[in-house]
Amino acid sequence: MLLDLLMLFGGLAMLIFGGERLVEGASAMAYRWGMSQRAVGLTLVAFGTSAPELFVNLLASWYGQGELTLGNIIGSNIFNLLAVMGIMALFTHIKVERALVLVEIPLSFMIGIALFLLINDAMWEKEQTNVLSRQEGLVLILFFLMFMYTVMFLSRGRRSADFEIKVYYPLWRALLYFIGGIVLLGVGGELTVKGAVNTALELGVSVYFVSVLGIAFGTSLPELVTSIVALTKKLPSMSVANLIGSNIFNVAFILALSAVVRPIEYDPIYNVDLWLFIMSTFILWTMGMGLQGKKLELKRIHGIIMLLLFTAYIAYIFVRELR
Repeated sequence: MLLDLLMLFGGLAMLIFGGERLVEGASAMAYRWGMSQRAVGLTLVAFGTSAPELFVNLLASWYGQGELTLGNIIGSNIFNLLAVMGIMALFTHIKVERALVLVEIPLSFMIGIALFLLINDAMWEKEQTNVLSRQEGLVLILFFLMFMYTVMFLSRGRRSADFEIKVYYPLWRALLYFIGGIVLLGVGGELTVKGAVNTALELGVSVYFVSVLGIAFGTSLPELVTSIVALTKKLPSMSVANLIGSNIFNVAFILALSAVVRPIEYDPIYNVDLWLFIMSTFILWTMGMGLQGKKLELKRIHGIIMLLLFTAYIAYIFVRELR
């Protein structure tokens, strides 16, 4: 038990330090390349903070652990939208570029709908087994390529006016921070997950419960840490863009790539979780659009609502486990 706790807290420390280095390195590179906060959060930082999910999911797919793969991705996306964004909104009003509301959030919503339609084969043919096939994984990867092209096209030749960076690192140091941050996030996430899972198992919690709850939320800790670090560094656009970008990466790249490695069987019990992810994205979208198409602004009341929804989801998972 002591070793597991040391792994848990040591992993958390690596996540915090890695998050700081990742944001600093990505910010410095973005300044040199003329990229906006939004573009950095949606690409460089989102990919870096998704490294733990990528590592866990590829291993799970390789060993045929489909439930762990799906629970990790869907649970991580819910954690990003409701818990992480809710916590940030409690401390400050978050304003984001209008392009995020008009392009990336709707794309994340569309990807969620696409996943639901692709993976629920039994809805269309009753004798069919629910599975995310290799071909369907490739379809999701097409969404991912569309996302990458859109971000790069919209940010081309543009530097956001609110982009502020106080440390002008040389390129080699920025790259070192960025790559080192990804490594620390990956290793820290792995240690955190292992420590949390082993501790939970010793306390008598089932493996199924841990795979859905512990691993999913454990691998989302980099998003939480990196988003908070981005806020402390006065980079609000990066913090929200990081979460939306991570959700798109999780489904359209990591889950899709996992399905290409090995088709993933799907239990319809996850439909509630999947719909919560889809509807949370839709609520964020409509809240950002507003009646007059204003910029997305999350206030403290929004953060409270998000955290209440997240608490209800946790309660639902506990009830489902006890059945």
